[in-house]
Amino acid sequence: MFNKLTWTSAALALALLGLTGSVAQATPSQTSEDTLLKVFQTLQAGHYSQPTEDKLLQAAIDGMIRSLQDPYTEYMTKQEYDAFLSALESSYGGIGVTLDPYAEQGLLVQSLRPGSPAGQAGVQAGDIILTIDGKPAGRGQNANLPLLGPAGTQVNIQVKRGTTTLTFTITRAQIDLPNVEAELRPDGVGVLAIRAFGSDTSREFLVQLDRLQREGAQALVLDLRDNGGGVVSEAATILDKFLGEVPLFYIDAKGEPITIAGDADKVDLPLAVLVNRNTASASEILAGGLQASQRAQLFGTQTFGKDEMQTAELLPDDGLLKYTLETYRLPDGSSIHHKGITPNVRITTAELQTNAAVQSVLPTRQQQLSFTRQPESANLLNGTPVSRGVLLHEADGQLYVPLRYLVEGFGQQVDWSPEAAAVTFRWKEQHVQAHVGKGELTLSPTLSLPGAVRSHLGTTYLSLDAVQQLTGHQPEVTASAVTVYSR
Repeated sequence: MFNKLTWTSAALALALLGLTGSVAQATPSQTSEDTLLKVFQTLQAGHYSQPTEDKLLQAAIDGMIRSLQDPYTEYMTKQEYDAFLSALESSYGGIGVTLDPYAEQGLLVQSLRPGSPAGQAGVQAGDIILTIDGKPAGRGQNANLPLLGPAGTQVNIQVKRGTTTLTFTITRAQIDLPNVEAELRPDGVGVLAIRAFGSDTSREFLVQLDRLQREGAQALVLDLRDNGGGVVSEAATILDKFLGEVPLFYIDAKGEPITIAGDADKVDLPLAVLVNRNTASASEILAGGLQASQRAQLFGTQTFGKDEMQTAELLPDDGLLKYTLETYRLPDGSSIHHKGITPNVRITTAELQTNAAVQSVLPTRQQQLSFTRQPESANLLNGTPVSRGVLLHEADGQLYVPLRYLVEGFGQQVDWSPEAAAVTFRWKEQHVQAHVGKGELTLSPTLSLPGAVRSHLGTTYLSLDAVQQLTGHQPEVTASAVTVYSR
């Protein structure tokens, strides 16, 4: 993980060494420089502990950076800087995991790449990393850095899996991933997933976009989940491709607003965007710009909320100073600072998010969700496996389907209404309330279904009769599955 240092700290370091540079725009007064240098010289020469130059210099840098209370301003050694660039370009030595550094439980292993060193060692999705090489696992955007290193080197991690603590020794391998992945679905929707904004991401994106269009894509889904940002100009180039000759975003540079505008060339295909709480920074510029300009709807969960933009400067010791230079606002003038972007449709179940976005650009298609009755089989959404295991509930001789999974599976948001003490959602043009306490489903002021709602182990379920009332179709029940049709 990078040391949490700031540009101001680096400016101090340069002053201590009697160097000049463009780290800070305003040169400190001679008195301040003399005072700083005097403290440095006095401590080095007179303190009983005989501190070294490096120790005092790093302490000065660290102190100045901490005084800014800015987690995005930091000093990096050359090794840390190289690892940072490699990760940004998705080419690095590592263990092949995707982490959620903001999960409530801790540093969560969200997924593993096929054939990854971590997977081969026995790490599983859902594990919580407790320590890395004996040190407590960190949180935040740089939590993955201790896992990076040259291919062939080893890293020891301790994880929590349920109530068990496990230790793994993993040999790092070279991980080379494209920053942009594209797929044309059989239904004509092109899905473009952007992993990070490296120095060549916009070119990669435009190449893949052109391929999808030539192959006949009728609509697009842009996947920005788990994209923590990167080079802002790369995100702006992609945003420009969808917005055209309008303001893309605004920069607040030390009180002077600057408008970043696009050109006239743009793509007009229907578009939806996927986001989650790890969508941050440059990704939020892209997602927020599309939403604020009403070019696309967002699906998923609340984004991270980082409106600070950093720049960097190489230092005489071959390290790098990365510091916050300015902030940005979306095309409608709004700020996402520490609050993020609220999706148009909140879908909390990760494996259902892509389908919800696709449904928004193909609103007339009929969908089907098959709930398996066999523990080792998969549940199917429009023929695609989405999860394994039985999600159904059976009580008093009746089958019940999980409400949230059903509603989000067909692309709708589920809410809780404290006033009504009910789970609420929209189905077609109906505003529906599921009263858990009363076990009643209300579809309109004059239509209620007693006994249609059931709660079990914290999950709300709907009876098959209630599902038929919602969809207009009797669910198909076989020995192996229950299949529900959306219309």
